[in-house]
Amino acid sequence: MNKLAVFETLPLIKNLPLSSRERQILGFIVFTTISLTVAVLTLLIIWALATPSEISTKGAAPLEEPSTQLSEKLRRKAYKAAAKEATRRSDISTAIKYTEYLRQTDPAHKAYHLFMAQLLLQVNRHEDARRVLTYIIQNFENSSSAETLYASALPTKELLDSLNSPSFFALIEDDSHILKTIGCRIYSHDYTITEKLGTALRSKNNHSSMGIFLTSYSNFKKEGATAKQLRSIETMLHRTPLFHEGHLLRGKILLEKERYKDAARALSTAVHLKPEDVKTNFLLGTLYFSHLDTPIRAANYFETVRATDSLHWQSNYNLGILYLKEGRPRGALPYFYRALQRSPDTRLVRYQIGAAYEKSEQIQKAIDTYKAILEEHPLDKLALHKIRFLKSN
Repeated sequence: MNKLAVFETLPLIKNLPLSSRERQILGFIVFTTISLTVAVLTLLIIWALATPSEISTKGAAPLEEPSTQLSEKLRRKAYKAAAKEATRRSDISTAIKYTEYLRQTDPAHKAYHLFMAQLLLQVNRHEDARRVLTYIIQNFENSSSAETLYASALPTKELLDSLNSPSFFALIEDDSHILKTIGCRIYSHDYTITEKLGTALRSKNNHSSMGIFLTSYSNFKKEGATAKQLRSIETMLHRTPLFHEGHLLRGKILLEKERYKDAARALSTAVHLKPEDVKTNFLLGTLYFSHLDTPIRAANYFETVRATDSLHWQSNYNLGILYLKEGRPRGALPYFYRALQRSPDTRLVRYQIGAAYEKSEQIQKAIDTYKAILEEHPLDKLALHKIRFLKSN
């Protein structure tokens, strides 16, 4: 069977005064040209979605101009779709970049500014969010939603105080977006308010993912891990599998139930959704460190935490312990000294510093470290014993 015969029947080809074989070849060429053109246009649209620059909290920050092959209207439509998809995938930093382009190119569109403020609040950029909201309040009429959201952008302590006020809660309880934004911010600070926010969300939609998460988190903190909470979270994740906080809470519940391998899988999914999240990386590192005896993996997650917060004292302390266990006391010392800068228990860290100096045969530095413990805790018998032992040897 002649595979080119189908091209002979194309509308532009079939009536040409050519032989059958010539029409087939010409039809094939025309079809191939059209296909390649469509492919090139598709690539141009993808190129046009190249990542824009970081946010300017008032107006237009410098931004690489998208492909001139697309009209301004089509470019805005593409960026809007990309921002929504990034938000759905919990990739908030990318959503912020695309939304910034929309704000620059269409500054009269209030919804873009409001959406930007909500995104900024999700990643705890409260000052930036307040500046964007101030811009809305100053430049648009009917900005009551921005005013309410501005209140939710207050520093955490002030926001918690406001949420305890019935009059303030009455302002926000009918706005699901603001309830979700506040819930993301404060769920680990006050479990009573967290439950109240979750209940308000579920009163509007009993299947609200954030509502289920908030009520489950509150119950988890009040009652501990239960099978009912686990089922509730797993059902919610079946509907919204890209919900980072849901996987994080599932990991915590499984960890408390001592299902360590299942907890590691749940937390790994949460890390995949938010690769730089400090809480998730630290919890997963601690799981590998304390329960699964996998020091290399633990160290990788602790280092990820340090990339965001170089003085995170628990990650630095645990890395120091890992170096000590590997017989590398000199490598442990820098981590212990970083941990010392923030640790609420300096005595704990100083004992490890002293041990590292002992193992690296820096005896006088070990003695000086134990003396520093005695200066803070004059009745510490262990420090006194170590000083006497080291001096006698």
